[in-house]
Amino acid sequence: MVRRLLGQALFFYLVLSTLGTILRIKLVFPLFPKLPYNNVLHAHSHIAFLGWINVALIALMIFFTFPNQGASISSLKFFIGSLWVVNIGLVLSFLAQAYGPVSITFSTLSVVLSVWFLFLYFRHGRSSNISPLAKRFLSTGVIFYVASAIGLVMVALSMAAKIGGRGLFNAGVYFYLHSQYNGWMVFALIGTMLAASDRLHELHADQHVGQQINQHTGRHVDQYIKQQDDQPIGQHVKQHVGHHVVQHTDQTKQVKTTRERRLGLSWLLLTLGFLPSYIPQISFLELPTWLNIIGILGTFSALAGILLFISKVTRSFRRSITQPALRLLFLYIMAALIVKFTLEAAGAFPMVAFMIQTNRSVIIGYLHLTLLVIFSSYIFFALYQYGFIRRCSNRPFKAFSRSRLQNQVQTYQSYSHPDATSAASEGSMTRFFMITYMILTFTMVFLLFVWGLWFWLGLTVNMYAINTVLAVISAVLSVLGFIPWYALRQSNN
Repeated sequence: MVRRLLGQALFFYLVLSTLGTILRIKLVFPLFPKLPYNNVLHAHSHIAFLGWINVALIALMIFFTFPNQGASISSLKFFIGSLWVVNIGLVLSFLAQAYGPVSITFSTLSVVLSVWFLFLYFRHGRSSNISPLAKRFLSTGVIFYVASAIGLVMVALSMAAKIGGRGLFNAGVYFYLHSQYNGWMVFALIGTMLAASDRLHELHADQHVGQQINQHTGRHVDQYIKQQDDQPIGQHVKQHVGHHVVQHTDQTKQVKTTRERRLGLSWLLLTLGFLPSYIPQISFLELPTWLNIIGILGTFSALAGILLFISKVTRSFRRSITQPALRLLFLYIMAALIVKFTLEAAGAFPMVAFMIQTNRSVIIGYLHLTLLVIFSSYIFFALYQYGFIRRCSNRPFKAFSRSRLQNQVQTYQSYSHPDATSAASEGSMTRFFMITYMILTFTMVFLLFVWGLWFWLGLTVNMYAINTVLAVISAVLSVLGFIPWYALRQSNN
């Protein structure tokens, strides 16, 4: 079921990347002249959130938290089918009429689906055996997912009831975006990473205990033979080896407690910074100075929270990644997270915020940094690292439904000693996909930010040349998406 849901997400990735290519081509060539640019833009932006990233993150949450990965939950199957219908309806309706009665109806249905998932998660996902800290991040993320609907309500009031004018409309759009990529998506990313990290940490710890037992058993057997001890050999070995196991267990618990305490502080800083960090995004409303100060403090709180998370997870998680290209992609995501939150902290100051809001290229660059470089990269990383694409994966995550002992023994061997077929497979098409994806997405975001910088400096920009390059990049990214889509289909067979 989870693989089918990820297949659905990849299908919509192909749709949104194709729409993105059409958008760029329409800026340099009259492609599909009867299809309005704004219609394609609305379809592209909505499906990026609702059809691609949200569906993929929901799939990962089901994988880590639902019993038997949701296979026995009949209502979940109907929920997944509803996602298909609503997202296809969103694409077609926005292409046909932009904002209109049909597209607004499908947007409303997407909100209903978010509330439905919240009930499914708190009913079935909370009973999973992942760590309380991972549950805390995931639960908070789902709440923010539903809370983003407040922004849509603000937009609806502005458009339908003519309340608040353009200011309320923009505030609603920014609240929706903020709740999505600074709330739901960030917390879901961290929560699923912690769930995976906990599993790997458990496997490493048990493997280390096994090594300790073997090492000390041999040593104390030799010692027993040399000393000619009258104590039975079983009691002698049990006494001394047990002491070492208990000592190692206590050390592991101490390290785990320190790690959980710091990651708990990361959750607190990110949560406390969520609402205040929204304030700089609505600085166009001419807010009082004290609110701007709260906004600045909120963005720095979120920055501290993400830095604390990265500092505690990066080293241990990176060691679990056996494939060089996957390791590079992981570091690419972590670096992009730091850049994203640093830019938000800098943009919290009113003067910088005004400069950003009047620079369309910087805004688009930031959105692509967030959605393409961070969250899309993480989804592709998860497809390979968590075992959904079989031949190129680390496999500790494939056996979540097995017994604990069987999981530890069988999956750790696969994790520690990947077979030659897996290594060879990663060395060809997978490596090509990941390296090419990173180069293209970096180039796209870099060009958009440079374009914005040129605008600030008052320099002349060859818009035709830049849009042509961006169109080519979008087209290649669209074609590139067929690699994981096809690999996932092959893994399902």
